[in-house]
Amino acid sequence: MELTITARGHDNIRAAHKTTIEITKDPDVTLNGDCIVAVGADIGFCDMPGAFKEMIRGSKVRVTFSCAGREWSVDGEGTKKLAMLHKQEMVIRKSSFECARTLMINADKASCDMPDDIVSSMQDPKNMINITLSIIGPRSNKHPHQNNHI
Repeated sequence: MELTITARGHDNIRAAHKTTIEITKDPDVTLNGDCIVAVGADIGFCDMPGAFKEMIRGSKVRVTFSCAGREWSVDGEGTKKLAMLHKQEMVIRKSSFECARTLMINADKASCDMPDDIVSSMQDPKNMINITLSIIGPRSNKHPHQNNHI
């Protein structure tokens, strides 16, 4: 099962954070938001079908970013305790920290791992960004739930 979010680029996208990636429904971002890679998203947690959120909670998930003919993916997993309630922001985390903004945990990459060519394309406000959330398998039990803060 898949869900595609459409967002756009922004001049201030830096993709420099070492542990997170953020997608926001907000139309703008400052240079301080160094984990944000897409703005103006058409779907947030409140728009996401409940059945899809439930699938994320028990699954391994792949998030694929496509922009200007370039593509990059990050894999992680959901947990049964993910609230997925924030109205504007969704965050992918390398850690196991969970809050209302968390989309998935134990991600294999962060925004700083994005290749320069896709980051450059995401810095153009005219470029649309397609973000596809794909369920790729059942959640592994290798990572017990922890509530570590980052």
